Amino acid sequence: MDDNGCDISEMIRLRRTIHTNAEGGFEEHGTIKLLGDTLASFGIDRSCMKKCAKTGLVVDIMGTGPPDRSASGPKLVALRTDLDALPMPENN
Repeated sequence: MDDNGCDISEMIRLRRTIHTNAEGGFEEHGTIKLLGDTLASFGIDRSCMKKCAKTGLVVDIMGTGPPDRSASGPKLVALRTDLDALPMPENN
């Protein structure tokens, strides 16, 4: 990941911050803000980020390569994750 410009130590910090500040279902306000700020720091325009289902986040990330003229539509990858957590002590 480092070879592709991804700062591993920053990703570890992000994961630890999310785990340290667990938020229950439909209470993930801090997590959504953190993820939005992180994506914005990667250069993703905030106009591509849309809130959904109270505390969900949908992000359209557009590629920079040439369009595929042979495809019936744009190539895409869809990712989904749950952001809610159960507050519990971590022993690591």
